[in-house]
Amino acid sequence: MRVPQLDLISQYHSIKEEIDSAIEDVLESGIVINGKNVKKIENALAKYSDNKYGIGVANGSMPFL
Repeated sequence: MRVPQLDLISQYHSIKEEIDSAIEDVLESGIVINGKNVKKIENALAKYSDNKYGIGVANGSMPFL
């Protein structure tokens, strides 16, 4: 029996314009840390989790300096 895996290609194509636009905005601004997109994600996370705040953090793989 073959078990279907996550189809990222179909998912990407279903929201391609939105993803490409967001990537272009980041590349054009040059701001990848603490920019407006991070704030949007934090606000959406707070709303989704029914909390006052949402805080974006690194993925945990960056060593402490």
